[in-house]
Amino acid sequence: MVSGLGEVAAWVHAQSYRQSTSEEFLEGADYYLVAYALTHGSRVVTHETPGGRKKVKIPDVCKAFHIPCLDTFTMLRREGALFVLGS
Repeated sequence: MVSGLGEVAAWVHAQSYRQSTSEEFLEGADYYLVAYALTHGSRVVTHETPGGRKKVKIPDVCKAFHIPCLDTFTMLRREGALFVLGS
C-alpha cells in the first residue's frame, strides 16, 4: 500500500472541485501516481498542464505536495535524449 494515498485524497477533497471531479481523480491512476511519488520522493513526468477547475490536474496536486513535476519535453532535454533517424 502507498502511504501517501490518504494525504492526497484529503487534499483533493479540501479543494473546490465538484464531487464528481474529485471522485474521478481518486478512482484513476493519476491518484496512485502522485501518492507514490509523495511516498517515495520521486518526480512525476506528465503532458498535463496546471490550472483549471474542471479537472484535478497532476501538476496542481504535485505543487501542493512539493513533488517535482516535469513535462515530457523538459525531461527529455534534461536526460539528453537523442533521436537519430537513419543509419
